[in-house]
Amino acid sequence: MLYKFGDIEFALPLAIVIFGMSAMKYIMIDFIDADQPMTIKREIMPFLPLLILMYFADDITKFIPNFGYVLLTIFTILAMIMSFLLLVKFAKMDEIKKYKDLFKNRYLKDYLAKFGYEYQEKGTLDQIILKHSKLFNPSEISNINDKICGKIDKVEFVFCDLIIKKELKDALYFGVFFYAEFNKNIKSKTFIKSKDSKIKNAENLKKIVMDDTKFNRTFEVYSTDATNAMYILSPALMKRILSLKWHLNFPISISFVGSKIYIFIDTGKDNFEPNIDISAIKSDRIIKTELSHFLSIVKTLNLNTRIWKV
Repeated sequence: MLYKFGDIEFALPLAIVIFGMSAMKYIMIDFIDADQPMTIKREIMPFLPLLILMYFADDITKFIPNFGYVLLTIFTILAMIMSFLLLVKFAKMDEIKKYKDLFKNRYLKDYLAKFGYEYQEKGTLDQIILKHSKLFNPSEISNINDKICGKIDKVEFVFCDLIIKKELKDALYFGVFFYAEFNKNIKSKTFIKSKDSKIKNAENLKKIVMDDTKFNRTFEVYSTDATNAMYILSPALMKRILSLKWHLNFPISISFVGSKIYIFIDTGKDNFEPNIDISAIKSDRIIKTELSHFLSIVKTLNLNTRIWKV
């Protein structure tokens, strides 16, 4: 090895290298995929180049006598650059937070109020609602924000951003949770999930094959009562659910429980967030488009009609 752990000369280079690599690690993770949680792989990967270089240091010094000083110089420069970028990143994070707060609480809130909708940046949901949906375990909910509620054609609705953390899989799922009054009392528990959905909570129930080939290619249906499930899922409703999937183009999970319909749309991102790196006009257009997609659910599924009496 180039250095021995007992040597005094080893302490300073090691301290500088570790500091530099630590800064590099967190900046790399943020730029590559900030939304994903830390895993063992993500913790170790940034240090691999350093470990490889130190492992082969003896062999390299045979060809480059001053390799130790070269290595120290390289990592010292990297440490300085990454430390500077880290300071810039923290400064930018503060600006982003201020910009988002200003955009949401002064503009987005007023914009939605014009249509009679209520907006809460740090909204909350009753744990009973989350549990009643049967789509996920409330303990898995890591964060709730951007809650929007109101009425469309006399149908009360609520939707918000959710971050779901699966502890065992060490993964985060981002999406929009929507629920509305179904206006009818459903006697069974019926679940519909697109085949690309990661929600698995309903798969312990009986799987129902519907009389619609196109629907079956895209969705799976589970229920405690096959007859009731087929009654709920009329041909017209199945076509509307297919239309919703096509319109949103994200994995969808739906449950019919009690008098409500619950929907989770796995968008894979934090929604309704303004981007400081683009113009305010473009950011505004993107967020309004996102909002229109989710506000259209009531009409797309025709929830304002009373044709599904069960």
